[in-house]
Amino acid sequence: MYKAFIFDVMICTNHRGKGLGQKLMSIAKNHEQLKKVKHLELYCLPEMEAFYADFGFSSDVGAIKLMRCHTA
Repeated sequence: MYKAFIFDVMICTNHRGKGLGQKLMSIAKNHEQLKKVKHLELYCLPEMEAFYADFGFSSDVGAIKLMRCHTA
C-alpha cells in the first residue's frame, strides 16, 4: 500500500479563476501511475479546504497529527 502527497499547488494570481486548479487536481487524482495508491494526501491552507473537498479530500483523518521539528 502506498501513500502519495501533494505539496504546494499554486496557480499564478493572473491565471486564477480559469479552471486550472481543477484541471491540475483532476489530472493528479486520475493519473495512471497513482492507481495503486491507497491514500492521496495534501497540505493546504485552511481557506482552501472547501476547494479540495470538491475532489473528495477531508480534514477528518482520525487521530493522525502533523508534527514538525525546526532544524535551522
